[in-house]
Amino acid sequence: MTFTRIGLSVPLLALFACSSTPEEPEPSDPCPASSATQARGRVFVDEDGDGVFGPGERGLKGVGVSNQFDVVETDVRGCYEVDASAGTSIFVVQPRGYLVPVSDQLLPRFHALFQPTGGPDAEDVRLDFPLTRIKDSETFSMVVYGDPQPDTAAEVGYIRDGVAPQLAVTGADFALVLGDIMFDDLSLIGPYLDAMQGAKMPLWHVAGNHDYDMPTAEGDEATLDTYAAHFGPSYYSFNYGSVHFVVLDSVEWSSASGDERGYYTGRVDERQLRWLANDLRAVPAMNLVVLASHVPLKSLGDQAKTRIENPERVLQVVEGREHLLALAGHLHTIEHHYLDADDGWNGAPPLHVHNCAAASGAWWSGPPDDNGVPRSDMTDGAPRGWHLYRFDANVASEEFIPATQPRGTGLRISSPAGSLDRREALKAGLAVNVFDGGPLTRVYVAIDGREPLELAREEIVDPYIRETLEREKDDWKSWVEATPSTHLWTGDLPRDLAAGEHTLRVRATRPHGEDWVQQGSFTVR
Repeated sequence: MTFTRIGLSVPLLALFACSSTPEEPEPSDPCPASSATQARGRVFVDEDGDGVFGPGERGLKGVGVSNQFDVVETDVRGCYEVDASAGTSIFVVQPRGYLVPVSDQLLPRFHALFQPTGGPDAEDVRLDFPLTRIKDSETFSMVVYGDPQPDTAAEVGYIRDGVAPQLAVTGADFALVLGDIMFDDLSLIGPYLDAMQGAKMPLWHVAGNHDYDMPTAEGDEATLDTYAAHFGPSYYSFNYGSVHFVVLDSVEWSSASGDERGYYTGRVDERQLRWLANDLRAVPAMNLVVLASHVPLKSLGDQAKTRIENPERVLQVVEGREHLLALAGHLHTIEHHYLDADDGWNGAPPLHVHNCAAASGAWWSGPPDDNGVPRSDMTDGAPRGWHLYRFDANVASEEFIPATQPRGTGLRISSPAGSLDRREALKAGLAVNVFDGGPLTRVYVAIDGREPLELAREEIVDPYIRETLEREKDDWKSWVEATPSTHLWTGDLPRDLAAGEHTLRVRATRPHGEDWVQQGSFTVR
């Protein structure tokens, strides 16, 4: 895939569900100028790459443009108009077969801030959105993860050395970063973007709870002003192939007396939900819609900070759509959930919610590797890493790529391990962490070549991460604690185990792709 880098001073937005067809307007036929209450401009194919509509270039009909509430379509000349006031973020919904420009820092430039000058000068204000053609295909890939979350300059270096170059070798067409880009210190955004140059692909971002400008005085509200200046609007949509991606702002901050930071909950507000309904009207029913948020629609934890507290409102808006996938970060664990009527989802089939891995793992903790990057396993025992999603029309398949283990490593035999006396071995039992496993995964263990036993999924703490944190506690940040895992399978060892070495062969099936297989051994004294 190729994409155009530009050095624009104002952001742009993109992507729309229908395929757009170039028309033949004359450059001398201008779109109307903006007014104090209407943003106007043109969406066009930027043949010479200069970002300016010029001779020989054509507008695109049927491309979505939004003010984060209304979604309008461009006319035969590529012209649009949408209600706006000073400070409104206007974005283009990147249409199928086209890309918005990408800045030198790999950020899609799909949006612009509407700032009418007022009076006669308002006639000079037009917000144009250039696009570049690409080869249209139903198949493409995306790398997705949450929470890079550097807290210091040193941790930005971990991203430079332990994330960006590894993303590049996935060959993905773009990356989607699911929030908590920062860890409160927003001055690190610039260094972070510099560190991510090695990814060599466009980087779409989601706003997280740590990406806010925090209140400086009692009664102040947290804002996304700094986030918006770098990344654009906090909710938007874009298309790639026939897949429609929707980025949601799932964090709601409130000020609190006596608490300088205030507090947040997971929530999608009503204005955003109205925009979502408007946005989806133009998306064909058979197209896959991917919802991306920081706080997930469902999580193992049941607190307002670990899941969206009004998921039923989001589900109502997307109800009736058959092809849906929901992605989120935030938890620093991996979870798969399948929403049904008990969760307020009345559609069919169940809605797949995938809470994705954190690139920082347990906040850049743990002993360093040979390159000085902390191992930083996640609190559910899975290694830090990312997911490679492959799309073929409305079908998605996925591969978890661990950052600290060879690609293709899908599980760990957490117990039994090493040398144990017989009583210890029987007490420990079998425990297998299938890093990206979920309710549809099945796990079998063959001991010493015997008939395989099927293990049971149990939502408990992985003994590996519990013992690791106890043994290496001085290397981990003080708040890091082992948490229950949704992808741990357990079972009993045979009661007739004799002294000596025993072999284990674990096979885990998954919904899409080949099985994971792992060999292991342990000794009974």
